[in-house]
Amino acid sequence: MSIKTIKIILIIFCAAVVVFIASVIYPLISDIENEAQKFLLEKKTRTEFALRIDNLKKTEDAPLRYPLVVPVTFLDFLEFVEKEAAVSQISVKLNPHDSKGQEPWPFFGFRLDLSGSFSDFVSFLEKMESSDYLINISSFTIIKGDQENIIKTPSFNFEGRVYGKIL
Repeated sequence: MSIKTIKIILIIFCAAVVVFIASVIYPLISDIENEAQKFLLEKKTRTEFALRIDNLKKTEDAPLRYPLVVPVTFLDFLEFVEKEAAVSQISVKLNPHDSKGQEPWPFFGFRLDLSGSFSDFVSFLEKMESSDYLINISSFTIIKGDQENIIKTPSFNFEGRVYGKIL
């Protein structure tokens, strides 16, 4: 065989190898890369899912993150109200009140009759609101001071329920 024929055969062989690589091997490599990407994505998804399951199991075993409400007696609440009323400089009269209603939680009803300046009353209300007691106010009345009845300061009345103290 002549050198020319060997060169032509070699060129044809190289061209066939290039065509083979372009038509068969390159698509195979592309498919392998795509499958590897899918595999890595699925592995990542499964890992995240496993972490979520572990976190759920941990939160089931953890104590509640919600505040714990413990029952209180009327006398405990009375002491709190009298102390805060004295600090706010208002006079207070606290009576147990028969609150009717179906509640799934234990509670006791109360009625507060207060008298004092409006700013002192607001101060008292803010202390009640920021206290540890879980309170529901059901009715509220303000009686304006009247010169005829010799009442110089407004009166405030409200009824409510105490469910307990938040720990």
